[in-house]
Amino acid sequence: MDWGKTKTIFIIAFVLLNFFLVKEFVSKRSENKLEIAKIETIEDKLSKESVSYAKLPKITENDLKIGAKPKVFTNELSKTLKNVKVELKSNTILTGKLDQPFQFDEEPTDEQIETFLADYVIDGDQYVLVNFNESKKEAIFFQQYDDKIFFNNDSATLKVNLDANLQATGYVQTMLSEIKTLGMKQPVIPALNAIETLLDKGYILSGCKITGVELGYFTLVPTTYQVLEPTWRIVTDDGKVLFVTAFESDIHELQKE
Repeated sequence: MDWGKTKTIFIIAFVLLNFFLVKEFVSKRSENKLEIAKIETIEDKLSKESVSYAKLPKITENDLKIGAKPKVFTNELSKTLKNVKVELKSNTILTGKLDQPFQFDEEPTDEQIETFLADYVIDGDQYVLVNFNESKKEAIFFQQYDDKIFFNNDSATLKVNLDANLQATGYVQTMLSEIKTLGMKQPVIPALNAIETLLDKGYILSGCKITGVELGYFTLVPTTYQVLEPTWRIVTDDGKVLFVTAFESDIHELQKE
């Protein structure tokens, strides 16, 4: 065996390998710089348009769509509630009337909310308070899954009636059940990109102030079986509510909630 030639071959192979690794490192570094530059460009773009926004939430990079059905309430299930008279308007809509009113403060405490949901509502721990409206005498709760709210879903809402003293007297409940994940995980667009999409497509204008940004679930057409997609809910200071789906960046708008 010619050890000289073998040594030379090894040296050449080693040099080529190092060249390849250096090239890959430079390429990855350039990609990272471009990604950082892209994020900075979005921020600069929004700044130039005087679009301000609240602190943006941190999220996981990937998520899933989910499927669910409206929950069917039964007389047997309603009997598990104490101190509440229950009536089934339909098999998916439950109304409850409290035997004794439950007192809330003007700004309900976490303890009050937790106690009310635990003591008077079926699976109350699945709901979160989204609006406590003294003038309309109602408190609105939305159901949530995996720490994400079901936005504006008539099949996943708890509407609580309040009297003049802010006491809960009754409620109407709907709920989604048999929740299952669907398909493969997909990349979630960052909130900043969702805001940029709204600006590019004219849904928000220069000088817009964004007061709320939250990731939840949204379904366009609530039916007997729903497919819900992770969606950004973006609220502006003039009360406009915009939804940007977190996979395809489709936009849906609500003038009022």
